[in-house]
Amino acid sequence: MRKILYIFIVTLLFWSCSSNISYEEQILQYSNLYYQADSLVLHQEYKKAISKLNKAIQITDTLSRAILLKGDCHMSLKEYDKAEDDYTDVIELEGIESIAFKNRAKNYLKQNEKDDFKEDIDNYILYHQADASALLLRTNYYIGEEEYENSILDYSTLIKISPQNANFYLFRGNIYSILEQNTKCIADYEKYILLSGDIDNSNIYYKKALLNFSMNKYPEAIKDFSSVKDTFDKYNDVLAKKGESFFLIGEYDNAIVSYTKYLINNPKDYHILKKRGETYLLIGNKENSNKDIQLSSSIKWGDSSFFYKYSFLVIIIFIFFSLAYFIKFLNKTINDNISSLQIYIYFLLTGIFGGHYVALRFKYRFYFFLALVVALLIYNNYEIISFYNNYDLFISNIKYTVINKILFYTIAVILFIDLITITLLVNYSNYKFQKTISPNKAIDNGQELLDIKQSLISSRFDFTNLKNRYQV
Repeated sequence: MRKILYIFIVTLLFWSCSSNISYEEQILQYSNLYYQADSLVLHQEYKKAISKLNKAIQITDTLSRAILLKGDCHMSLKEYDKAEDDYTDVIELEGIESIAFKNRAKNYLKQNEKDDFKEDIDNYILYHQADASALLLRTNYYIGEEEYENSILDYSTLIKISPQNANFYLFRGNIYSILEQNTKCIADYEKYILLSGDIDNSNIYYKKALLNFSMNKYPEAIKDFSSVKDTFDKYNDVLAKKGESFFLIGEYDNAIVSYTKYLINNPKDYHILKKRGETYLLIGNKENSNKDIQLSSSIKWGDSSFFYKYSFLVIIIFIFFSLAYFIKFLNKTINDNISSLQIYIYFLLTGIFGGHYVALRFKYRFYFFLALVVALLIYNNYEIISFYNNYDLFISNIKYTVINKILFYTIAVILFIDLITITLLVNYSNYKFQKTISPNKAIDNGQELLDIKQSLISSRFDFTNLKNRYQV
């Protein structure tokens, strides 16, 4: 009871003393406490600042700036609910045009309360349209929500407010790039380069060059690529793309120069080696063209998977046996009316796969021919896959090897002999078939059946003796 009485007396004394202070003195004390708190905020001593601000608010709670600063301190301490209460108190004091809408919007954003943020920031910008920081807050929100068109509108407003701010053009250009509005993007990048002064804009020139390249504006792309400094981290890509740009407008010598500079740092890039080889060919330099294409193919072969290297052989063998199956299926009825015309057709359509051997039922010849063809393919697998589209290299790599000559000419001679002897082959095949159904063969088969019949009768169908006798 005594303690409560003591508190009451102290409060009464404080009230009586404070009531004797003039309004001007109250404002002076309020301002001193506010500035002390502001100084503490600069040193990030937010709790001490809040203590000073509470004292200022006790002097008068009709002024908003102490409450606003207190809200900022609470937000810095991540006490978002308290900060929201402070900003709401300020809004109640200042009304619909209060700057606390912006602070409360920031507070909502930190809590990921996006709808409340949007409502507050929209209200704030409505009455403070020239506040660039508020517009940046909202445009970053739009970007996060992928509302790019709205973001562009805010950047356009920012550019009207500060037309000499290079970064606003850069940021808007980046958004145009996302929307694939390349012409507008390039225009903003050019404005940025113009306003940004004497700094290294290699990254912007690179982006701009790629946009021009994508729109088939190769001379403009070359100009931009040429403005990129050789210290740029993607300079090798610049040289490759620049070379391709020269190639596409028919400046083959310049393309070769760019490709060569690129290959100094990337000597094993078989894509660019091949492109340079193709470019050499267009200017009539076959020697350098063949060197580049051969080196490109060799590097690619070394880096390729087993499936890439040998899938061709698997496909060829599959075709051989699939063809044999289908030809057998078409000729499954054994008869003696195979005609020369029929085998000529098989030879012309499937001779390289030995189809005529299958049709004639020459099994061993088919396997021998298959072995020769597969051996030729295995020995030239690299050349076939790498140079099938380059006649000069393909022929030169096959032509001047002894084993290739032996295999190739053996296959060619066999096919030529088959071509001129098809009638004989057909007659021989029919002869073998006729032997299987000749009268003598029929008599032999009949006699064997009679012997079996007599044996059955004499042994009274003793299957054990029959089994031993005929060794079944």
